[in-house]
Amino acid sequence: MMGPLVFSSLWGGVTRAGALAGFWVGAISFILIHGEIIQGQWLTGTPLQDFGNWFAFYAKSPYSAASIGGGLSVLTCFVVSKLTKPLSAEHLSRVGV
Repeated sequence: MMGPLVFSSLWGGVTRAGALAGFWVGAISFILIHGEIIQGQWLTGTPLQDFGNWFAFYAKSPYSAASIGGGLSVLTCFVVSKLTKPLSAEHLSRVGV
């Protein structure tokens, strides 16, 4: 869930919608992964079986689930920020960017 916060400190193009979308995607994906609601065994018998085995092994760790969620949150933050209206120059100057 910290991904958008850290990302926004490095890139001034983050929008409010991008940060919020990134936060929620990170939080929900962590819950789904670490809670084993999404399971790697679903990919057994498919071309993605090796990824499913990797995912099933690492999803049990809160650190791995947080890393995957963080990556998804930053990706979501970037994509949504690119697709939404940028923050005004006045606002950016007020917050010191």
